[in-house]
Amino acid sequence: MSIRKPLYFVLLCLLAACDTGSQRRLDPGTLQEEMRRREPRRIKEGEIEAAGLQQGQMIVSVLESKSLPDSSNCCPAMPPSLLDSLQNQYQAQIKCYSLLNEHEVPASTLEQQVLEAYRYNLEQNLPLESNIQAEGKEYFIYNAPATNGATTKKPCAVWSIQLSRKEIVLGM
Repeated sequence: MSIRKPLYFVLLCLLAACDTGSQRRLDPGTLQEEMRRREPRRIKEGEIEAAGLQQGQMIVSVLESKSLPDSSNCCPAMPPSLLDSLQNQYQAQIKCYSLLNEHEVPASTLEQQVLEAYRYNLEQNLPLESNIQAEGKEYFIYNAPATNGATTKKPCAVWSIQLSRKEIVLGM
């Protein structure tokens, strides 16, 4: 009889450890959706560019709507917390370059070329339009004209947003 007590105790501990009532139940719909999301699929370069363009447009629309009125230079004044949160949310680098300051030179060769093209278009009174360019295999540079808040609606600066290809694909 004394051998049975430890045996019952071990059996009771095993049953308590395997408490099936408290285990998380898997929802079949959620499980199938997660399996579809993780399923490998081929994404074309054009689809990635289109998604990057859309992501860049979303970022610029937030920047333009939240810009502080009357900045002393062409680039819109932004709360630093807004820039930080957007950069963290999209894993992006957001910069603004004045089209009127010839001495302002971006570090990237691609950004320099795009900024020169924007400056040329501004001098020739040509439209300034947003665009996206591949920068190597890891990044895209999204560019869009920027206004400096309430003082003018004529663009005198350019948003330059470096987007990670990996983050764009993961967001698709």
